[in-house]
Amino acid sequence: MPHLVGAFSLILLASLLMLLPADLHQQLMYQRQAILDGQLWRLVTGHLLHTNGWHLAMNSAGTLVIGWLHGRYYRFWGWWGRLGYLSVASSLGLLAFCPALQWYVGLSGILHGLLLMGALEDIRRGEKTGWLIIIGVIAKIGWEQWHGAAAETIALIGAPVATDAHLFGAMAVLPWWLVSIVWRKRKGA
Repeated sequence: MPHLVGAFSLILLASLLMLLPADLHQQLMYQRQAILDGQLWRLVTGHLLHTNGWHLAMNSAGTLVIGWLHGRYYRFWGWWGRLGYLSVASSLGLLAFCPALQWYVGLSGILHGLLLMGALEDIRRGEKTGWLIIIGVIAKIGWEQWHGAAAETIALIGAPVATDAHLFGAMAVLPWWLVSIVWRKRKGA
């Protein structure tokens, strides 16, 4: 169970934030214009909020699966460091390339990235399942980019699904992985 501490801490924080009054929720969500006006905390905090209980439940389930699959690779602060990096990187992707997306909440973008980070670590450690995860995530994101999100998911969470957040969360893994390769080589040298 120690490998699930990061996952449980994320779920706890997201659950507590669901209890905030609506006006505070508005001050923390990703809002494009507010970020451009200098409210940079929204690059991170928007990912911790959810539209409703179903949205939180789906992201919590995804968080637990990732914790179960890959939590053993990360210490507590390593988990949170990755979440912070993915939050900022995916938000910057949305900000730069999706000007029509005015607001966003949810963990799913960073969960796509976190799942890929774990899959790459699987591969580095010789576990072939990492390749299956990478293929599955790429196929899912490709499907979403081509066909959009499922109507059932949109109805369940009560909001449009920001499929571009999934794309940018996944794309953020590449520079992180390249830096980690250089870091490991320098550390080993």
